[in-house]
Amino acid sequence: MGFTEVIEVAQASGILAKAIQRYMEKNSYERPFISSFCPAIVRLIQVRFPSLIDHIVPLKQAMDLAAIFARKKYLDKGISPDEVGIFYVTPCAAKIAAVKSPVGDDQSNIDGVINLNFIYNKIQLGLTQHRDQPVGTVTERTYLSPESIAWDLSEGEASKFEGRCLAIDEIHNVIDILEKIENDELTDIDFLELRACDHSCAGGALVVNNRFLTIERLRKRMQASKHEQQQPDFDDIQEYESYLFKQGKLSGKIPPRSIEQLDENMLVAMEKMEKLNRIMHVLPQIDCGACGAPACHTLARDVVQGKAKLNQCVFMQKLLCNEALMTPEESLELSEKTWGLKRFGE
Repeated sequence: MGFTEVIEVAQASGILAKAIQRYMEKNSYERPFISSFCPAIVRLIQVRFPSLIDHIVPLKQAMDLAAIFARKKYLDKGISPDEVGIFYVTPCAAKIAAVKSPVGDDQSNIDGVINLNFIYNKIQLGLTQHRDQPVGTVTERTYLSPESIAWDLSEGEASKFEGRCLAIDEIHNVIDILEKIENDELTDIDFLELRACDHSCAGGALVVNNRFLTIERLRKRMQASKHEQQQPDFDDIQEYESYLFKQGKLSGKIPPRSIEQLDENMLVAMEKMEKLNRIMHVLPQIDCGACGAPACHTLARDVVQGKAKLNQCVFMQKLLCNEALMTPEESLELSEKTWGLKRFGE
């Protein structure tokens, strides 16, 4: 597909774990510490639990550190900055928003995002069409420790630190825990690993495989990793450890996000709220992010405020196409307005 190198984000997890440990030791008064791993959780706290923002660990995540490492590595080889492009293959719609408008940073270290299901289908199609052709030279996969492989799974972070560390996944479970912490019902927690998706990133909306099969495969890789000999290439990122420690802090603070008032006129606001609720009954409420909004509720609010249209939802587009109220070409045009031209395959 034209890429020079593939770097696994998990390579940076060991350095990130050290950075988190250092931060927690220096700022013990901020307990409980909340991981900033999941962009959806960070935005949830900004809107619904602003009093807990100071508990979020203000460090860039593994995908950012891996991007910083990759860019620095090629710049050190004498490659022009204009010729270095970093693209993140994401299993998660929330991370698309995190790259486009990062929280706590002026700009992302990543130049673009490719959906995991998109690139998987492209590769599968290529393998099927060119099955009889010889495969080119494949670079040996970089060694990853079992802990690095587990980083994206539930308890991948929490298991790295001492004290009472909880790993919670799925939004409704996360909200329940955050409410208990905000109300001082839970006061003896040291670290919270919070993930929006069921079974963490293995349950991401853009993951192709069944989440349980994905977890099984990763756990088998973890077991195999215990018997692998560490390759010299793994030390590559370790050489940049001090540089990544310096670059790993967020450049700004994570601000609270106030909930937008529907209207200054109370009666008009109530009418808009009723309309919003009706729209929510129509939307799938899976918060896939394909429409460009981080959640179905956000799209519904934007529709009510005249900032978006209901047919931006890909599920609504499918229904409209089935009823012959929209053509596939019109559906593609709407998607390209959201994500840019030529982002979708033929």
